[in-house]
Amino acid sequence: MAPSSQIVEPPQNPGRFTDNAPFESINQLHEGEWLNPNGDSKLVQDARELYELWSEERDDNAQKATPKPRVEGLDVGIIGKINGHYDIRELLEAHDYVDMGKWLSPNSESGSPGVHIWLGDDGKERVYSHHGETDPLSRENHEGHSLDTADVLCCLEYGGDYSRMIREEAGELDQHGQKERQIEYVQQKELASLGVVSDEAGNVVSHPLAKVIPLNGVLQTPRWLLPGFMVEGLTLIAGRHGVGKTTALLPLAAGVAGFHKPDWELKPKHWRHVMYVTEDMQQAQRVLQGLIGHLGITASEMNERLHLVDALRMKAEVLVLVGDIYTKKYTRWADGVNLPPLVVLDTQSATIELENENDNSEAGKAIAAFKQQFNGLPVWLIAHVAKTKSEVKNLTSRGASAWEADANATAFIIQEDGKETVNDARWIMLGKRRFEPEWSEVLLEDHTCSAESVDEWGEKQQTMIRWAIANPGGGTRKENHSAELDRAILAAVQEAWEVGEPVNKTACKQKVGGTSEMVGRAIDKLIIDKWLAEIQIPKDKRPHHTKKSYLIALTETERNTFNITSKLPEAKTAIPEGIKGGKLA
Repeated sequence: MAPSSQIVEPPQNPGRFTDNAPFESINQLHEGEWLNPNGDSKLVQDARELYELWSEERDDNAQKATPKPRVEGLDVGIIGKINGHYDIRELLEAHDYVDMGKWLSPNSESGSPGVHIWLGDDGKERVYSHHGETDPLSRENHEGHSLDTADVLCCLEYGGDYSRMIREEAGELDQHGQKERQIEYVQQKELASLGVVSDEAGNVVSHPLAKVIPLNGVLQTPRWLLPGFMVEGLTLIAGRHGVGKTTALLPLAAGVAGFHKPDWELKPKHWRHVMYVTEDMQQAQRVLQGLIGHLGITASEMNERLHLVDALRMKAEVLVLVGDIYTKKYTRWADGVNLPPLVVLDTQSATIELENENDNSEAGKAIAAFKQQFNGLPVWLIAHVAKTKSEVKNLTSRGASAWEADANATAFIIQEDGKETVNDARWIMLGKRRFEPEWSEVLLEDHTCSAESVDEWGEKQQTMIRWAIANPGGGTRKENHSAELDRAILAAVQEAWEVGEPVNKTACKQKVGGTSEMVGRAIDKLIIDKWLAEIQIPKDKRPHHTKKSYLIALTETERNTFNITSKLPEAKTAIPEGIKGGKLA
């Protein structure tokens, strides 16, 4: 307490209390005694009582303050761990609060401690600050609420950002729980994307598999990309290395975009945009240049509908994010029907990143991303066939079986040779599908041309270009194999006759090649159909006792005459001089 004597400075005339005062100052500090705060002075006692009443009122207010409510959605588990891990006094001390029985804020201007700590009925220590708003813990900054340890930590170290506090503290205090929460978050996000909805009690109230779709009595045709051959959905198209997948499928995709001959049997009712993602941009551009010349269109016309994109390898869940862009920019409407763009990924290995291509679980997740998170866009996924499968009927794509099992349809580009055919014709053959096609296989008719190009030095050169057009009217592989083989047999027989060294069945099989049994059946059928005739050699003219006959091939006119008269042409029934000389092949 200050002594009763005082010094009073006059407000206007320095040294005088009033203008006419007879003195400049009153100084009686040397007179009397200082007040004893523990003495019997009534002034002191009254002041003490008032202070204690004021202090008790503040304590009472602090203890009556309600705890600060949690922000909705905060992880209460992490809040509990924070409250258990940190000490509220250590936090205050670390941030320069001073313990004076009550705590003094480092921002206090009065110098009077105003931060209370007390133990609540729930066993938690809480802070209540009477300081002004310059104190981060002040009641004025928290709507009069008290703060627990987590609140204090958030205010003093995270600037009031509870989300950041929980995120960072969870990584330190609850690493296992953090992983579980991250998994749960991903699961909840996935459920939401699938349309699974739960109420506040956790009960599922909406689920996609609870939506019953009744028959409407109207049969819907498949949503064709190429009528009678390919539909929307995810189609896996595989072929061996070097079979010419791009030269076959890029023109086929251009057909989906409406670029084809007017009488093409696969032409769609309405064209749609095509996004062709290629691992070899130069090859794709060469193929399209050849097709442009073949169809008599311009590059600008092609660019309006078919869009080439450089391939970039990434996770399937990242790749499908482009679906929103493709849908918004390239979906077109035709007669009131929306036609989403076709997306061609050429190839699977160049666009989809997999840790293990043989892992069915990983492959299944990738396919699910395309089928469920790609806005329903139709996809052709171009892949390679497994090397171990040699027969056409046993072809499978390389990698996990889930690719074929989970795809909507599969197809294979094949080039049969050797034992099964006599030329190098290529085909697109449908495999698994959930529709009945008009054509299960189409012949690929190869086209080539030489076009003027410019090299990197700007000099003109001629470049060969190859592309193929799918032709459903080319018949089936079986029909084509038979026709090809028949032509090969007839040509071999005629050529041998013309050089004077006719062949018998055994020699013909050797000349034609392929499976002996298959060629033998074809020869027998040509004899029955009267395209071939077997001429018997008299014993005295046989070059060897085992060589009893030879074959002749009939022209269409000769065959017609033979059918009517049963007579073969004399020129071909006469035993050639070569046979007499032992030249029967």
